[in-house]
Amino acid sequence: EATVTFRPDRQTWHYAFDDLDVDVSLILVRQRPGYLFKVELRPHADAGGGRWRIYQQLRGYQGNLLMGMDAGSSLTSGMAWCRNRDRERSEAIGSNLDATSINLGEDYDYANDLMVEITADSDDNGRCIVYLARAFAVEIDASKDGLAGLLSSPETLEAEAETWWNDYLDSVPRLQAPDEDFARSFLWSWANFRM
Repeated sequence: EATVTFRPDRQTWHYAFDDLDVDVSLILVRQRPGYLFKVELRPHADAGGGRWRIYQQLRGYQGNLLMGMDAGSSLTSGMAWCRNRDRERSEAIGSNLDATSINLGEDYDYANDLMVEITADSDDNGRCIVYLARAFAVEIDASKDGLAGLLSSPETLEAEAETWWNDYLDSVPRLQAPDEDFARSFLWSWANFRM
């Protein structure tokens, strides 16, 4: 069972399995070239906690092979990066946890797929929260720096995004009657602008 929730500060996918609930939130951090994913795993009471494998992947545009140049990785923070051959930018992915393994899917001088495996343990309540991030820049070092900025304090960035949107929404005029055109353009403008 899956549901999607749209909020001004995030979009959340909720998946309910027989023994586990999974929430994945897309958080668009203000004034940073990238975004955060917050992954929360909540096993049901009878399932208990455990250890989880989480995979983060960077694929090519529209499902094509990535063909990333100058690809590299580091198990620290589960970082992997490459320069896109056609789109003239570099990208980096990572998490607030170290990686167990990283596969660059190398084909000659190109990386065709970046796959990062992260192992996460549940806390005392049986839950597990992991932050994943993706950053963009022209140069690889700049994308890696942007990624490090996103992952240095993801909880703080998440709280700042939520506070900013709440303050913003409190300052805009409210319509007395529903107006679908206004609601559609307003509620979706943040995602279209940032993406």
